Amino acid sequence: MRTWISVWTTILAAACLGACSLPRPAARAGCDFAATPIRVSEIDAHAIATARSRGLAPEPAQDDFAAAMRAAVQRRPQTPLLTAQPDGDRYLILSGGSQHGAFGAGLFYAMAQHGGIPEYKIVTGVSTGALQSTFLFLANQETGGGTYGWVDGPMAGVVTPGQSNPGDLVLAYSIASEGDLLKPTGGGGLLAALRHGSTDTFAPLRARLEAAITPKLLREVGEQYLAGRSLFIGVGNVDDGTGYAIDLTRLAQRTLSPGADVTLIKGCYIDALLASSSVPPGVPPVSLQFAGTDPAAADLFVDGGTRDGVFVQDALAGLEGRAEGGRVTVIVNGALYQAPWLEKGERVRKWSAVTLGLRAVDMLENQVYRFSVAQAEQFGVAKGGLLMAYIGTEGLAPGAEPPGAHLFRGKSCDAWSQQDSAAGAQQFHPNYMACLIDYGEQRGAGGAGGVWNHDIARPLMVAAP
Repeated sequence: MRTWISVWTTILAAACLGACSLPRPAARAGCDFAATPIRVSEIDAHAIATARSRGLAPEPAQDDFAAAMRAAVQRRPQTPLLTAQPDGDRYLILSGGSQHGAFGAGLFYAMAQHGGIPEYKIVTGVSTGALQSTFLFLANQETGGGTYGWVDGPMAGVVTPGQSNPGDLVLAYSIASEGDLLKPTGGGGLLAALRHGSTDTFAPLRARLEAAITPKLLREVGEQYLAGRSLFIGVGNVDDGTGYAIDLTRLAQRTLSPGADVTLIKGCYIDALLASSSVPPGVPPVSLQFAGTDPAAADLFVDGGTRDGVFVQDALAGLEGRAEGGRVTVIVNGALYQAPWLEKGERVRKWSAVTLGLRAVDMLENQVYRFSVAQAEQFGVAKGGLLMAYIGTEGLAPGAEPPGAHLFRGKSCDAWSQQDSAAGAQQFHPNYMACLIDYGEQRGAGGAGGVWNHDIARPLMVAAP
């Protein structure tokens, strides 16, 4: 029976290569995103040249993210920061990780209550990190207000809506079911993906973002641009294969202009967040219109994690002359080290082409993340200080609690994950996510082994007498 299913699936897949082709989604006109290619190495000079030839890259002085970082750091504030950073600029780098973003949300929620969250000069986010970025960029500003009818899940009633942006971020990761974020297309599954281009859509997530990203919140982001701060999110360009950094602060500051079309700007802002989070074939790609390009010929964009787990690549070149002082905080919304290949907690005894292929993809994704995180570490050490947190016990106090063993409402995170899976959850496990929030909170408060897996301060060089 399984053989026949495989045969028919192969036939349908082959037939759909032509019959199931889909037109490109239209880009929202008027977004004019300020975006720059994320350079990984000198080899990417070709990618930059290609992007410029297609009208996607700005003038040569701003042709990559390194140059954009230089401009962002050197930009003088037009309004004062809410809190001063006496020991230099702070940088926050947020990784992807899908549902594991619940960890970072819980971590910062606790940090806000135990010593506070710094005013980061520059924040970058990818995928779930992009979704976190606005609320952490505005950690010390007022919330966007609005209505909170979308709040549900295990954290509803535990965290009060509208009290703080880190609190609202926790509520954003608190879901009652996977349907709070995903809507199946045509019943979901492989056939739906072939027919509709994806197994699901982010329609519920878009609705949640529509409620959470208010005009007031956008104006707050724009005001931080005037204060000399910058917020970038990463997206992957399907057409030219390049990663791009979109400057959300430059988009949001347009809301401060008299007569600004705030509804349009809000739609553009949410489009960018969804593009950074869209992993095919789970959800479809998003068309985005960059500055100076025709919306009718816009490229397709997907999850920024297809190119970079985190991004701060070549930032040292961009910050040449300003490498001293400050601290870099890296949040990896997941485990940095590859977990063993297990099935129901035991060593895998039988494999198939599918299971082995999925495992290989996991290994490849983990390696991409480790490479990009290593670059972020190098950047932090060169700047003078690095703080890094991820889901794991490496670097924590002896006897630190394993994340999967963390107890929440009488069950471990591993047990909650298994229960959610048994209930039908595919990508987003409601109770497991709540357990990760709770684990992150304990870490952020200094419990469960400590806040940081890595806390590195480069010693000052003292000249010999």
